[in-house]
Amino acid sequence: MNIFHNFFSLDQSFGLNTNILDTNVINLAIVLFIIISFVGDTLQSILQNRKQTILLNIQEAENREQEAKQNLQLAKEAFQKAQQKVVTIQQNSVQTIVQDERTIKQKTQQEIEKLYQVKQEIILFQRQKLVKEILKHMIEAIFENVYQKLEKNYTLEFQKEVLNAYIVLFCNYQI
Repeated sequence: MNIFHNFFSLDQSFGLNTNILDTNVINLAIVLFIIISFVGDTLQSILQNRKQTILLNIQEAENREQEAKQNLQLAKEAFQKAQQKVVTIQQNSVQTIVQDERTIKQKTQQEIEKLYQVKQEIILFQRQKLVKEILKHMIEAIFENVYQKLEKNYTLEFQKEVLNAYIVLFCNYQI
């Protein structure tokens, strides 16, 4: 109170206060009041802007976090789907391989049977061919033998009997 009393007192005349403690406190109070009133508003505005910037950054970071979580969830789901596809493809591959193996075995067996049939047909054809050749040689040999006997026994009567017998035999023989 003493400070205000000395400063605002009317009975004292305006003058220079030589008390260092009194004058420094008053000057300091005035300077602080000016600084706080002018700089405080600016500082408060700066701090408010900074606070808004920080809040926006936090909000943006939270949004990016949410987006990252969503992307992670989508990636996990895609990965699970891919794993399921891999398992399905593996199962289908095994089934396809087994089915192809059966088909190949069946076709191979059919081809073997066809080859066996062709072999049997070739053998039968060759037998028939050999039988025909043997018969041809036998007939030629028989006719040669007949011609030789006919030349030795050249009687006409004998030749007729032999030829008739051979003709009957030849006619009775079926190929």
